[in-house]
Amino acid sequence: MNETKLIDALIDAVMPDVPPPDPAHTARVKARVLGAPPPRRPVYLIAALATVSVLAVSMIVPRLFAHPDPPRPSDRAVALAAVEAAVERAAQREPTTGRYWRVVLEEARIGLDQHGIVMKELYVHTRWRDSDVIVGPAKGRWPQQTRFMESAPLDPADRKKWESIGAPQFCPYLDRACGPGLVKEGDVLTVPRGPINGYLGLLGPAPAGEPRVTRSRDLPADPEALRAQLVEYWSGRGPQVPLDVDEWLWTVGLELLERAPITPQVQGGLYRMLAGLPGVRISGAGGVLTLSRTSHNDTQEARLIVGPEVVIENYLVTSMDGVETRYRTLRLTIDTAGWTDQGPPSIPPGCTSFNDRDCFN
Repeated sequence: MNETKLIDALIDAVMPDVPPPDPAHTARVKARVLGAPPPRRPVYLIAALATVSVLAVSMIVPRLFAHPDPPRPSDRAVALAAVEAAVERAAQREPTTGRYWRVVLEEARIGLDQHGIVMKELYVHTRWRDSDVIVGPAKGRWPQQTRFMESAPLDPADRKKWESIGAPQFCPYLDRACGPGLVKEGDVLTVPRGPINGYLGLLGPAPAGEPRVTRSRDLPADPEALRAQLVEYWSGRGPQVPLDVDEWLWTVGLELLERAPITPQVQGGLYRMLAGLPGVRISGAGGVLTLSRTSHNDTQEARLIVGPEVVIENYLVTSMDGVETRYRTLRLTIDTAGWTDQGPPSIPPGCTSFNDRDCFN
């Protein structure tokens, strides 16, 4: 879902052709990150907790509609307990086997429709892959199936405004053509994705050097070792623009949790690694771990919520001058993730791209 994320819309509009970063600078940052002496445990919380009191003040910024304010950062003991409870919850995940890695996600989108009404859209996505390669040569085309569940005005005030203009037909994001024969609730889109060069292939160009293959199930569970291994793949860029190493690691960590076949131990290691990144706010309110981080000039906020479910949220915090962004809130709930022998569905006859009406059934 990288191509639909809010950050892509912002970046494409503002900086479509930013030159690559200086390779020498990239190398120096890698050396600093990888060559630093290992701090004493609990290493992953030191950076985050050291700035909690500052962040609690500095992150009071103008906020747009349709999402709650972030939880207040917790004190050291509560934050540590929340992270470790999330790690323990991951360790209790039942192992699975099979040929395909399948992830089922529930997605909620909130934003402005073509008439200026605040609408919510609900989808269920199912993804299949037969590989755990996170960095490697491009291969394969694997379907993603999306079911359009619902679209409706967000609240009674939005419904009243919508009805006052005649309750016009809403055009969901799934319907790129937005023409005659609009996509209806219950319709299913099945499209081929790929070839894909691993689970990190959409997060920026690969660093210079010999191509390597790394499998997600071989990643280390220790948060410092995990960070060090992932940093080796940082090239100084994100998909479109230069991206500092901590912001890149935050993005990569969320992507691996959302997409990749990782072990319960690596899942716990990612929680610890993300909690220790500079700028991350940690809350353990109500026994639920919430990690929050703003980025890109404080225009976007991403949250990882670990409770009975694992949820990844993206919010537009403040508008950028001159940028029209339709979607202000994206929320992904990981319903199920595991290996299975149940393969992907066949692509509908005549389906060639995401925009093709022949891809619906």
